[in-house]
Amino acid sequence: MPTVKKSIAYRRRGAAATLTLNGSIGMFEAEAFHESASKALADTPAKTVTIDLAGAERLDISALQILHALRRDLAQNGRATVISEPTERTLADAIAAGMPL
Repeated sequence: MPTVKKSIAYRRRGAAATLTLNGSIGMFEAEAFHESASKALADTPAKTVTIDLAGAERLDISALQILHALRRDLAQNGRATVISEPTERTLADAIAAGMPL
């Protein structure tokens, strides 16, 4: 039986954390994305949080709002955010929403 990837996952190793988004992240995944983003924000040993978009098929406006709020809040706490491997579609989604990555 094939393994299904979680659409949203958060992991930390040392001072570096990764929040991975897979598939289409929209309003139905917003609660899980918000919970993972909150976990990243509360995880103060993580000085850098990488948002891995390599497996993301699309991001709707709710996902982009959560992403931008996370970046803002991490920056306010002196922590860094890295956007990793955005797909052409996720870049286009962000530009269309007026929220470039």
